[in-house]
Amino acid sequence: MHTIDVNDCDMSAVLFIEPETPEGKALAARLQDGLELLDTDTVAVAAKRLERAWRVERSYEAVQAVCMQLVRDLSGAAPREPSDPRVLAAIEYIRQRVDESVSLPDVAKAANLSPERFRHLFVEETGMPLRTYVLWRRLLHVWTLLMAGANLSTAAHAAGFADSAHLSRTARAMFGLPPSVLQMRGPLSSQKREPHHLA
Repeated sequence: MHTIDVNDCDMSAVLFIEPETPEGKALAARLQDGLELLDTDTVAVAAKRLERAWRVERSYEAVQAVCMQLVRDLSGAAPREPSDPRVLAAIEYIRQRVDESVSLPDVAKAANLSPERFRHLFVEETGMPLRTYVLWRRLLHVWTLLMAGANLSTAAHAAGFADSAHLSRTARAMFGLPPSVLQMRGPLSSQKREPHHLA
């Protein structure tokens, strides 16, 4: 459990890193003993680059590039290595059904594994149980829809949540903040945003 307080900040950035990526695995290994404060210079350089991308370049691609570079720098991850193809098949199965209820037996079948073997392999590869991962994917889908201009209620239903209250509880439990803060405001908010950029 965690919370984020940015009341006294002029600008803030929260990066969520998917655990099945090499960067996610490297950072999880690095932080297994607890939190780590970043070097002040590293933060200052990243903040300056991010502010320029956000306020001057006003480009989603520029913001994404700055964030990805920071994640790569912090993780020191080796070049991307292929994950287990059975888990990748399961992840694709989940992504295609983000608005539907998916069960462990169904996803395991898509991966050509028994439910018990799949459960262990999935946690090994992603660092989280299937149910948590499905909620993660749904929250990312909500983000995509909000960035494309949908309201919270519409985004909640389209991502498979019962209603906006269910979405709110899940976002607070997983991210420590309400989904309303995911609505984009600022220099990029009036520009057309393509959902496929945010998947």
